[in-house]
Amino acid sequence: MPETKLTDQEECALCGSRKGSMTGMFSGKDAIGIISVNDWYIMDLKIKSGNEKGNMPEDTEGKNTTRTTVGKNGRVLERSSESLRGISEIVVDYGEDRVLSMEKASQILCQSCLEKLSEAMEVKCEEGKEPEPVDLVLIDFETMELYCVQEQYTKRSIRDYTLWMAHTEDTLEINAVYTPVRTEAGKNAGIKENAVPSSATDDSAASLK
Repeated sequence: MPETKLTDQEECALCGSRKGSMTGMFSGKDAIGIISVNDWYIMDLKIKSGNEKGNMPEDTEGKNTTRTTVGKNGRVLERSSESLRGISEIVVDYGEDRVLSMEKASQILCQSCLEKLSEAMEVKCEEGKEPEPVDLVLIDFETMELYCVQEQYTKRSIRDYTLWMAHTEDTLEINAVYTPVRTEAGKNAGIKENAVPSSATDDSAASLK
């Protein structure tokens, strides 16, 4: 893993205040997003509606669809959300530049965040081959933790959100639902963040370190 090229942690795109990083728009928000790392584009999945006080505005009824082209290599993110229902779908067409570039990441992330990204890039690969993770990662804006979306994962639970993932060679589709615990008994039982990999294979899984 390369070392950070940054000399000032405040210039970090994830934990700092780097110009154009978009992180400041979402930090601390009760929401889940996805980061296209190579071009550093952040999209809120808009699973759940609500302002800073948790109130539900009336102008979010129905389905809202947003289609965004990122960078110069054909990456497209399309989000369809029904925030009042607590559901969202996002489809990412990878485009030509799909493999994570840690070299690019080292130019915009501090060492701590670079290591955090590396740990979130767990990927299956045949023994003896270099891992080539797709440059996408989920982010919990409330905690700023990162979560893997590589092909071995078909489901993730992050706090009160459940996300199902479907992978093809060229796309990633995520269906996300707001699934809060309904009773105090359920809360006391202790529901933890978890990840459910798809069916096990003989391939090894490795993070980029």
